Amino acid sequence: MSGGAGTWSAAAGQAPSPDPRAGGRDRRDAVDPPATAARGARVLTAAVLVLLAVLVRPFSLPGLGLAAALLTVDTAAAAGARRGPGRAAAVAAALAHLVADGALALVGAAVLAPAGEAAVWWFAPGVPAWPGIAVPLLVLPVVEAAARHRLAGALLAWAALAAGAVALAAGDGGAGAAAGRLAGPLGAALVAGVQAGHLAGVLVRAIEGQRRAAGEARLRSGLLQRVAEAGHRVTRLDTDVLDAVVTAATGLGFRSVDVVEQDGGTWRVLHASRTDAIPVAALQGLEPAAQRALRRRGTVVVDSATATATERAALDVAALEAVVLAALDRHDDRPLLLRASVGAGGVLTSPQVEGFDLLAGHAGTALRNDALVQELKAVQRQLHRQAYSDGLTGLANRTRFLEALDRAVARPRAPGEHLAVLFLDLDRFKAVNDTLGHDAGNELLVAVAERVRACVRPRDLVARLGGDEFAVLLDPIAGAAEPEIAGERIVAALSAPFTPAGQEAVISTSVGIAMDDAGRSDGAELLRRADLAMYHAKQRGRGRWQHWLPQLDEASRDRARLENDLRHALDRDELSVRYQPVLDLERDVVVGFEALLRWHHPQLGELAPDRFVPLAEDSGTIVDLGAWVLREVAGQAVRLGRLVDDPPFLSVNVSPRQLQDPRFLAEVDAVLAPGDIDPARLLLEITERAVVVEDSERLLGELRERGVRLALDDFGQGQTSLRHLRRLPLDVLKIDRSIVTGGVADARDRVVLRSIVALGRDLGLTVVGEGVEDAEHATLLRVLGCQLAQGWAVGLPMDRTAVEQLVAGAALAGATGPATAGPA
Repeated sequence: MSGGAGTWSAAAGQAPSPDPRAGGRDRRDAVDPPATAARGARVLTAAVLVLLAVLVRPFSLPGLGLAAALLTVDTAAAAGARRGPGRAAAVAAALAHLVADGALALVGAAVLAPAGEAAVWWFAPGVPAWPGIAVPLLVLPVVEAAARHRLAGALLAWAALAAGAVALAAGDGGAGAAAGRLAGPLGAALVAGVQAGHLAGVLVRAIEGQRRAAGEARLRSGLLQRVAEAGHRVTRLDTDVLDAVVTAATGLGFRSVDVVEQDGGTWRVLHASRTDAIPVAALQGLEPAAQRALRRRGTVVVDSATATATERAALDVAALEAVVLAALDRHDDRPLLLRASVGAGGVLTSPQVEGFDLLAGHAGTALRNDALVQELKAVQRQLHRQAYSDGLTGLANRTRFLEALDRAVARPRAPGEHLAVLFLDLDRFKAVNDTLGHDAGNELLVAVAERVRACVRPRDLVARLGGDEFAVLLDPIAGAAEPEIAGERIVAALSAPFTPAGQEAVISTSVGIAMDDAGRSDGAELLRRADLAMYHAKQRGRGRWQHWLPQLDEASRDRARLENDLRHALDRDELSVRYQPVLDLERDVVVGFEALLRWHHPQLGELAPDRFVPLAEDSGTIVDLGAWVLREVAGQAVRLGRLVDDPPFLSVNVSPRQLQDPRFLAEVDAVLAPGDIDPARLLLEITERAVVVEDSERLLGELRERGVRLALDDFGQGQTSLRHLRRLPLDVLKIDRSIVTGGVADARDRVVLRSIVALGRDLGLTVVGEGVEDAEHATLLRVLGCQLAQGWAVGLPMDRTAVEQLVAGAALAGATGPATAGPA
């Protein structure tokens, strides 16, 4: 390609660039041979003048000084010309040339005046001598003009000199003499005109050069600004990297831009700026240049002036003037090239190549970091999910739910528009989770989440708050009917059987509803109200929904006060133990007692266990209460052992939280340690919830090793698997009162009751029927083969004194005949 101003010149297909990545040659200032010759001529002339000044007129100090000034000024002019093509430097150089020429003329006049007379005589013998200045004015500038302006300047200057010489030769003192006298001034004017024309040309070229430089600078600045903006977009990876790179490179003024990848020795286009991108066949012809770009990790230019025969043929096939190739680095090190083309007849400029090279560097950085950025984005998405989503069900978690609830509460609403919060707690979920395992429990929770989502609108937010607690935000709603319908739908959906781990499980849910129609409240307050309403739904029988009402807050405060009083009941000696008799149905004698806890509240009077034991379970005070009851029963067992040789057994209810307490075994050992109690006379009753406590089998085995007997209480109420009856070291099976009561009234319940009695006896367990409230119950149990019975028809709970009297009386009656136990 031509190497004029603002164009690019390259050899062997390699683009010069100031960036070492490009691997090209640096640009150099053009050398002006005539100017160099002119400076040389002036220096040589000045040196000759100095020599003549010394030899011809040794004491001509002014002439010597002028010659020295000529050398100094000319040297300064040469130095200024080397510093750059700027306007100020060009004007200074031109002025320096004029000063040097003037000094040359003056020195010539001073030094060569005698020689001038001889020269004139030689040209025109017999003609009177001119003034000494004529010769330097006509002769010496000719050398300057010839050197500076080549042939045209030399011919012009020599024409003027020849005209003057002809006029002198032809003059006879008349017209010729007059012409000769005019020749000197005319020659001087002619030479001065040549110099003035030269100065004007220098100024014009300087101005044009400055204009071209300014235009090129603006072009380069604009292109580099585009590259910088594109590089910023690319490195941020807000859009696809390849698309951003190709778009930015197209903006540099190329005909087409694409990105190609080498896969198994074959190039394929990954992304192109236009449909008529560079053909892949053309790239095959440019394979050597492509390999140079890949090897050097830089930019390579192939144009019509520097291409090899193969590369030129490839350019001709594609109708291109030039192709620029840049290697793109990326994390997997697969060969990747960014290609840009210039159409036939186009011009590739250096700013284009510089911008293209800079853009390739940005793109390479982006591609190398792409994998890391994607991993960071994936981690960010994962952290966001963990922060705002439940990892098991995919629902919103508590944090996200409360944030959404606060925004919903703060949002302005139209008249009659409200929102509602539903608080869900699964009933009997823990039994399922413990009996079938945690994996099945998780599967059940996922199924619950799907059913709840299907019961509400897509815009409503469903969240899992933790464990088996869920919440729903209904927003907006028009009235109380909408959350009631949603609550009823959820209760019905969750009452249908589930099949976690392939086994059927039946649960229910209690739902609390709170609306914002009772005054504006924050999100946390609405959730608290819904939670409180859910708790009252459980108290009412579970598997139902309950609206929050202001009176529930009062009930909640009463519960809190009762719970606080319970914490101090032991210290205030407000607790006592009652004993309910257990009857042997075959012999019709009392063979044991179940210890039942009573609380004598100062204001509320005597409270039954169902009034305060759930509070103790929730607050954890059941552990201390259970330990106290165990000690009380142990003391009663010691007293009964002193009354009779064969005392009745005493049973104590053990909470699941007691079994989880690490001090429980030590407490049992403490009551057995004195040796005053036969361990077989101590019966510990556990519920189905306690059966599935972690490590319960090992713990119950250790109790059995101590000689303590174990009973499973309320069998048939929950979902205890039959395998527990087989693997646990049980001695007694107590049938729940609902099964016994139902067996009298319903034939199907009677079948169930008969099956349980038979199952217990076949397993070698003593079967106890609870809830025996009349003689009909006792008769049914006796017919079915149940060994023991317990209930109001057998005897009411009594204090320890009444128990001692009953046991002592039975022993006395036993000496004369059988004794029965009735209500006390």
